[in-house]
Amino acid sequence: EEEFPDVKVIGAQVADELMTINGVQASFVVSSLNQVVNASARSMGEVNVQVIMESLGGGGHHTMAAAQFPDVSVQDVRKQVVEAIDAYYEALNAPPEKVEPGPAGEALAEMEKAEE
Repeated sequence: EEEFPDVKVIGAQVADELMTINGVQASFVVSSLNQVVNASARSMGEVNVQVIMESLGGGGHHTMAAAQFPDVSVQDVRKQVVEAIDAYYEALNAPPEKVEPGPAGEALAEMEKAEE
């Protein structure tokens, strides 16, 4: 019986490798295995991928984070990831009083308070 490598590990490795491309600030890789879609995110530090993945129900660290989506299509997860990235940048560019509530907005508001 042929063994296949863990898709989650490969997805994380691909996300890491994408960070070696000149000018890339963050990478997001979506993969699927056994009806579970995995999203891996990496950053050089300028983009807080933890906030983005937490808004999708995942977690991690400022520069390394992930989320899992059981029984959801890769296309749906890709759309959710893109929307979460857009929301992250909208929240960063909005005045503090305009940051919308929710995991990403709350985390960004906390980060802003800590920087003051």
